[in-house]
Amino acid sequence: MTDSPNPAIRAAFEAFVTDLHDEVGPQAFEAILTGERSLDDFDLGCEPETFTEETLVRPMLEAADLRFSDPSKDWAGPSVTAPDFRITNTDAPVVGETRPVGEIAEASEDIEGSIGPFRDEDYGVATDGVIWRLHRAEARGDTTRFPVVAAIDTRQALLAAAVGSGFLDEVVLPADVDASGAEADGDAVRDALEEVRLAASGSGDAAAARDRLPSPRREPDWTAAGFGAQFGRANLDRRLRQARRERRERRRRNVEEFYDRYVEVLFGEGTEHSFETNLLASVSPPDESTPESERRRFALALVNRLLFLRVLEEREVDGIERGFLAARVERYEASDPPGSLYESEIRPLFADLLNTPKRERPPDLRDPDSRRDRVPCLNDGLFRSAVPNEAAYDVEDGILKRIISELIEGIAEGGSPQTTNETLDPSVIGTVFEKVINHLGAKPDVGLQKKELGAIYTPPDVTERITERTVEPAIEAAVVDALLDRFDDADERAVVRSRLDRLNLGGILDHFAARERLVLRRDEGSVEVAVPFDEPNVIAAALKRVTDLRVVDPACGSGHFLTAAVDRLHRAQIKLLTGLNDGDEPSAGRRYEAKRELALTGVFGVDVHEAATEIARLRVWLKVIEDNGWEESYAQLPNVDANVVRGNALVGFPVTGDTSRTEVWNDDIAELEERRLAYKFDADVDADTRDEISDLLAEEIRPELDEKYVSLLSETTLDEDVESREELRRLVESIPDSENVSPSVQHVKARPAGGGEFSDRQQSTLEAAGFDVFHTGTTANLDVGERERVLKTQSDEASERLVRDLEAVLEERIVFTRVERQPLPLDLPEIKGRPFHWIAEFPEAVAETDSGYALDFDVVLGNPPYGDLLTDGEKRLLTSMETGVGYEELRRGEISGNFIERQLHLLSPDGFFGNVVTVGVLSSSERGAEHDLIVGGFESAEISSFARRPSQVFDRSGSRVEINPTIITGRPAGASDRDAERSEGSPGSIRSSDFLRFTDESREATIESHDLSPAADLVLRDRIGGDPGSEFDVFPKVGGETKRGVLEALSDAPRTLGDWEVDESPHRVRHRRSFNYWLVATRGGDDLNNMKEYCFPTETARDFAYLAANSSLLYGYHMTYGNMQDFGKGRFRRFPVPARSAVAPWRPLIRHYADLLEAGLSRHVESSGDIDYRGERGVKAVVDEVEFLLGSIYGLSPEQVRYLQTYDSEFARHGPDEYEPVPDAVAEAGGNDPVPTVGFDPETERDGDGTAPF
Repeated sequence: MTDSPNPAIRAAFEAFVTDLHDEVGPQAFEAILTGERSLDDFDLGCEPETFTEETLVRPMLEAADLRFSDPSKDWAGPSVTAPDFRITNTDAPVVGETRPVGEIAEASEDIEGSIGPFRDEDYGVATDGVIWRLHRAEARGDTTRFPVVAAIDTRQALLAAAVGSGFLDEVVLPADVDASGAEADGDAVRDALEEVRLAASGSGDAAAARDRLPSPRREPDWTAAGFGAQFGRANLDRRLRQARRERRERRRRNVEEFYDRYVEVLFGEGTEHSFETNLLASVSPPDESTPESERRRFALALVNRLLFLRVLEEREVDGIERGFLAARVERYEASDPPGSLYESEIRPLFADLLNTPKRERPPDLRDPDSRRDRVPCLNDGLFRSAVPNEAAYDVEDGILKRIISELIEGIAEGGSPQTTNETLDPSVIGTVFEKVINHLGAKPDVGLQKKELGAIYTPPDVTERITERTVEPAIEAAVVDALLDRFDDADERAVVRSRLDRLNLGGILDHFAARERLVLRRDEGSVEVAVPFDEPNVIAAALKRVTDLRVVDPACGSGHFLTAAVDRLHRAQIKLLTGLNDGDEPSAGRRYEAKRELALTGVFGVDVHEAATEIARLRVWLKVIEDNGWEESYAQLPNVDANVVRGNALVGFPVTGDTSRTEVWNDDIAELEERRLAYKFDADVDADTRDEISDLLAEEIRPELDEKYVSLLSETTLDEDVESREELRRLVESIPDSENVSPSVQHVKARPAGGGEFSDRQQSTLEAAGFDVFHTGTTANLDVGERERVLKTQSDEASERLVRDLEAVLEERIVFTRVERQPLPLDLPEIKGRPFHWIAEFPEAVAETDSGYALDFDVVLGNPPYGDLLTDGEKRLLTSMETGVGYEELRRGEISGNFIERQLHLLSPDGFFGNVVTVGVLSSSERGAEHDLIVGGFESAEISSFARRPSQVFDRSGSRVEINPTIITGRPAGASDRDAERSEGSPGSIRSSDFLRFTDESREATIESHDLSPAADLVLRDRIGGDPGSEFDVFPKVGGETKRGVLEALSDAPRTLGDWEVDESPHRVRHRRSFNYWLVATRGGDDLNNMKEYCFPTETARDFAYLAANSSLLYGYHMTYGNMQDFGKGRFRRFPVPARSAVAPWRPLIRHYADLLEAGLSRHVESSGDIDYRGERGVKAVVDEVEFLLGSIYGLSPEQVRYLQTYDSEFARHGPDEYEPVPDAVAEAGGNDPVPTVGFDPETERDGDGTAPF
C-alpha cells in the first residue's frame, strides 16, 4: 500500500512561492528559499511572521485536514507566552508556534514556553513554514525536556515548485530532483522518515542526512506525501498515541533491564542475567546468627549508597568527580592493603568521610593535601548504620569490584537507566527501588507485605493524575492567597478571584515569572484593579506559601509520591524565583536551597518497614541534587530522616471522634518540636541532637501516648489464652495506673491442661478462686468484675488477692483457654512497626485549633497497601471508624477504608486528598462504612475506576493477582464553608467514572481524561438510590451524562427482579457466576455447569429476566455495581424492573425475542455443557434489538439506547466482523419496512414471516 501525495499540499507550495515572488526581489527570493537567510520585515510590507502564517502555515494545516483556532483570547498566561495556533481536531491537544521562514530554532524555543507542566498541552508544533517539528514535553524530575518526535523539511519541494513556476533556474536543484511532478512512492517515504526527522529536527548535519535519502529524494510529491505521513490528521493522531506508548515501553524496558541486573547482583534472583555469585552470598555478617533480613538490608543499603555516589559523580561534585569509585578500586589493587576492598576503602568512605564533618574526622583524614580530605561531608545521617553492628560486616572483593564496574560505573555503557545525555535517570532508579521493595516483600524473613497483596509499584501516569489533582491545586491556592492578601476591598477581591479562577496554574506562574502586572476592570467605566504579579514582595510571599505547603504519604513505600510532589512544588518555586530574578532562571545553588527547604518542610512520609523508609530517604536526597547538583559551598544535604520515618500509620493518635487533642499535646512534645526544627535547620546543631530526639520520644513521649491510646479502646474485646504465672503477671503488670484488674480483664475461662475433667483438688482450687465449675466438670468460668467486688468487701487488697488466686489456679495444671480483656500496652509491640502518634512524631505539622491540636497537612496522598495484611490483634488496635463501624466488623481482608479515614484525619480542613484503592472498596456489598465515609467525608471528589481487561494499570507480570484500581481525589467535607471565596463547584459533588477499559495504546489518554458524573444518589442498596442502613451497599461507577441518565431511568423502576422471584417454579433463568464481557443466561439449562438459578412465577417474567440478563443494559449495570468478575444473586435480584402488570402488554415481543435469543445461543454450547461466552457475539444483532425493546419499556431515549448498543464494543463486547448496530432513526425489518426504534407500541405485531419487527 502506498500513500498518494496530497495535491492540496503541493498547491500550497506553489501558491506560497508565487506570493513570496510577488513580495520580494529575485536575489532575496532565492536566498530565502535556499536557506541562506531568513525572511525579515525589510523584505515585506507586513510582519514576516504574519506573512509566513497566512500564506504558508495555515494553507498547509488546512491541506493536512488540521483545524485550528487562535488561542490568544483564552490563553491563561502572559501574552508573550501565547502560542500562535491551537489544533482543535486531534485526540490530544496540540498548540503551534510560527516564526518567519528561516527561524525554526526560534520557533522551537518559543513552543517550549507553551507546553508541559502546569499546561493542558504536552505537544506543540514549531514551524517556520519550511521545517515542521512536533515537540513533546517530557517532565523528567523537576525539569522538562522537549524532544522532537516528528519532523519534515519541505525546502526542496518549495525550490522545485519555484523552478516549476519559472521563478528559478533548475540549476538550484541537485541533479536527481525531478520537478515534473511524477508520482512518489509512499513506501519510500515511510522508509526514509527517520532520516527526514533527523534532518528537520536539527540533530546532526541536515545536508548529510538528506544525502542519505533514496532517489528521487527531493521531488515535490515525495515531500507532499512525507508531510502527510507526518502531519496529516489521521497520521498525527496515530503518532500522538504511539509516542506515549513508545515512551512508556522504552521506560519499562530500561527499568526491567536494570532491575534484573540489580536483583541478580544483589541476591542472585534475576531472570535474564546470571552472575557466578551475588552480594548477599558474599556478605560476611558479624556472626552466623545474623538473620537474613538484616543481611539483605545491609546489601541493599550498600548498593544504594554506591548508586547515590554515582549520581554525584555525574554531577561532578567537588571531590566526587567521575570515576570516583573506580579510582578507589584501582588504588586498593595498587596498594595491596591487608584488609578487603570494603574494609579498606568503602566502609571508611561511608563512616569517616561522607558521614563526618571535616572538623570531626580523625587527624589522619584532615590533612589538606590528602586525597581523602577533598571528600566532602554530605550529611551525617545519609550513611548512618542501616543494620545493627554494621561496622562488623565485610564483603568479598570479587563481587564488590563487579558491582562497581558493571552495575555502578558500567551503567552508561550497558544502556540501562539513562537520560538523553547518558547520565543516570533518577526517576528510573526510583522505579527500580520501588520494584525492589515488592521483591523483598516476597521474602517472609524480611517481613514486608506479601507480594500478591501489599504495596504495588505506582506507574507514572497514576502518580501524575493524583499529583495534578492534589499538589497542583494546593500550589494554586497558595499563590492565589498571596495575591488576594494585597486587597482589602471585598469587591476588588471578587474581581481578582474571578479572573484568577479563569487562569490555570501555568498561566498564574507565567505571570509571576514574567513579572507582568495584570490590569482588570470590574465593569465598563469602573476603576482599574491591578493584580501585582510584578511586585517582589508579593512574589516572595507566594514563594513562601508554596515552600510551606506540607505533603504527606502515610504509606510511602520507596517514596515515589514524595518525589513526585517535590517535582511539582519545585517547578512552581523555579517560576517564582525567576520572577524574583528579573526573568532569569535561578542559579543551581539557589535551586538547591529551594529544594532543600522543601525536603525539610514540605514532604513527610511514613512506612511500616524500615527498608522502605531507607530507600525513600535516599530518593528524596537524589531529588534534592537532581539537575542542580551539589557543591561543598552549599549547605549539607538535608536531614530528611526527620521527615521520612518508620511507623504504623494506622495505630496511634489522632483517634476517631471528638477526643480533645489538648489531652495529647504537652510540654515534652513542645520541646520535641523545638529540637526537631533545630536538627533540620540549624547548621551549628550538635551531632547528638538526633539521638536526643530519639531518646525523648522513646523514653518519655511514646510510652505515655501508648497508654493513652490503648485506654481509648475500652469498647474492644480481645480473647487470648494464658497458660503460666509469668504470662498472667505480664498481663496484669500491663494494666496502666489502675488498682483494679476489671474492667481491663473481664472474664476468664479455665480447662484442665491435659483435657478431660477437673480433679477434686483442681475443682476445690477453682471454687476458692471464685470460679463457677460447669456441671460436666470440664470447664470453669470467672466473672472478674463480680469477683473483684466480692473481694473488696473482705480486704483492701482485692486486686492482689485476685491475682494470687488466679496464679494458684495455674499452679494446679489448669490453663485459661479464654481471657476476655481490653487492649493493653503489651499488645502494641505485636504490631508491624510501632504505634505512630502523628502529633508527637511530626509536631511541626500540627495546628492549634479552637478544639485543641490537630494535624494540618495541605496534601495527603499515596498508594497505600490493600489486602489482608493485619492480624486479628492488629485489627483490634485500630480505632473505630467515624461511621460507627469498627474494622473488625467490616469485611475481612481489606484495610483501604482505614487508610482513607486516616488520611482524612491528617488533612487540613481546606486540604487536598489523593489515594489509590482497589475497586472492591466500591463494589463490595459489605463496604457500606467506606461508602458512608466517602459520601460524608468529602466536600467534592473524583472517583475513577480502571478495569484490568484488556490492559491493566499495574504491571503485575509474573503475578496471579490482577487488580482493578480506583483513584480517589478530592477535598474534605466543609472545605467550601471554610473558604467561601474559592470556587470549588457544587457542594457535595462526589463524582465517579465508568469502569474504564483501555488498551495499551489508549492507556494514557484514558487515565488522563474521562467523564465523571454525580454518584452519591445512585448507591445500590435494596434498590438503586435506596435508603442508607442496608446491609447490602454498593457504590456506583457512573461515567458520563448518558450513562447516568440510563441509571436514573433504572432507579425509577418500581420493582426488582428479586421482587418477582418465587421459591419454586418451572419458569427458571440461570446465569454464569462470573461476568466479564458477557453474563450468558439461559432459560432452564439443567445440563450446564457453574450457573446460578432463579425461579419466576410466569413465562413472561422469566423471559423478561432472561432478556435482561443477556442485555447490554444489564452489562452496564454490572460495570456500574460489579467488579468485572463476580456476579452474585444479590446484584441480579436488585436489578430494577417495572411492575409485572406494566410488562404484561409487551408479552408477545418479549417471548419472541427470548425465543430468538435462545436459538442463537444454543449454537454456542460447549462440549462440557457450558456456554462459550464468545458465543454471545454471534447473536449481538439480536441483543441490540433487545436494547430497543428494553429501551421502550424503561423509557430510554434513542441516544441512551444507542449508547448501550455500542457500550464497550471497541473491546470484546461486539458482534461479528463488519457488524454495526442498526441505525438510530429506524431499524430494518425483514421486509425492509422501517419502524421507530424506541417508543413503539407494545401491541406491535411480528411480521408475517415470524421475524422481529426490526
